Amino acid sequence: MTVFSSISATDLDNGNNKLVKYSIATADDSQFRQDGVFTMTSGDSGIVVLSEPLDYEAMVNQVGSASLTVYRMNITATDNAKEFSPMSSWAYLNITITDGDDLGPVFIYDSCPTSQYKPCVRPKYYDTIVNGTTSVGV
Repeated sequence: MTVFSSISATDLDNGNNKLVKYSIATADDSQFRQDGVFTMTSGDSGIVVLSEPLDYEAMVNQVGSASLTVYRMNITATDNAKEFSPMSSWAYLNITITDGDDLGPVFIYDSCPTSQYKPCVRPKYYDTIVNGTTSVGV
């Protein structure tokens, strides 16, 4: 799944020296490691893709706030200089993760111990049958 495709860098050199290669790495101040989560489709393109499913609830539990569910990455563009040392430049890419409907339905009932992100998943129902009575269910 493409996450970001507008990364572009230019080099004013001539010939093969002006070709730009891209790479991605976790920023030092990021709450989450992106290693293996996001990749670039190739070093020649500035397209960032999602490599594995994300777990929003686990991210919120890790950092304690929905506003902090951000992957912060460094995108580096490096020229193809052969005669001199290659030159590079980088920019931050922040990807904020928001909750989506990735969970199935669950039942919540009065005696069910719940937390904000972990509702009961094994509902228990109780009823009483009285001998000799008839009732119509609603």
